[in-house]
Amino acid sequence: MNKGVSIIICCYNSENVIAKTLSAIGAQAHENFAMEVVLVENNCTDNTVATATATWDEIKNPFPFRVVKEKQAGLNFARKKGVAEASLEYLIFCDDDNWLANNYAAEVYAEFERDESAGVLGGWSEGVYETTEPPWFSKVSTAYAVGGSMKELYDFPEYVWGAGMALRTKLAVNIFTNQFQTKDRAGDLLTAGGDKEICDYAKAYGYTVKKTMRLKFQHYITKERLSWKYCLKLFQGFGYSSAQRQKKNAGINLILKLRMCKALMSFIALNPGVFIDSIGRKEGQMNTLQFYSLLGAFKSAMARN
Repeated sequence: MNKGVSIIICCYNSENVIAKTLSAIGAQAHENFAMEVVLVENNCTDNTVATATATWDEIKNPFPFRVVKEKQAGLNFARKKGVAEASLEYLIFCDDDNWLANNYAAEVYAEFERDESAGVLGGWSEGVYETTEPPWFSKVSTAYAVGGSMKELYDFPEYVWGAGMALRTKLAVNIFTNQFQTKDRAGDLLTAGGDKEICDYAKAYGYTVKKTMRLKFQHYITKERLSWKYCLKLFQGFGYSSAQRQKKNAGINLILKLRMCKALMSFIALNPGVFIDSIGRKEGQMNTLQFYSLLGAFKSAMARN
């Protein structure tokens, strides 16, 4: 496999955000290694591909760019397709609304060359908001892959965000041969958990998961995602995915159903006002977010698959 960095962008209706993302990628410094962009079109119904192609032409095609299609809906499937198409030694998963610092790829390349034990790298982000940031957002910003600044140069967390995640390509190929427990995002479904599964697999293969302050990007957050309604949906998706990872066989599933039912009922008993807050859509209540997370876990436990 050739030395260099493949940047994989998984797109579902990304027409309104893809241009600036590609412009930032096109500005990446890469004097001593190759680069390429693989855009995975995952059932878009808008002009994502046309906008992306036109943008790449406008910035003078700084390095190879190609579009591939993945018909099966879902972020994990799109990532798997991108990994299969990557031709360079290292790769970066860049979300369609991530604006990478112009040294991002160079730092990924240097870090992997420096540390043979590192299998997954993650960075930290600064939020850029389409509208005024709501007062409650700072309490949940990391759930949106925003923030994450550290005092030390390196950290070795349980997992890193998929936004800006970098991997050794051969490791990524091995990881995506596995069956993921979580569906991750498919269309408008806000299930999650693929990021953690990737990191868990990397550790199982003997690699470290590392976060570094050298990797920085901006994360554009749309007005719709800054709504309390979206936040509730997001946390419900987190809960759903968490329970989904625990569903392995019928015996465990029965225990899981009983446990999730008990957890939800106990929480409601201890926090009776949560119903009023959730029905009234009272914003900024952390108890309401916890309730929606438990509700998502309960729904997952009760689901047939």
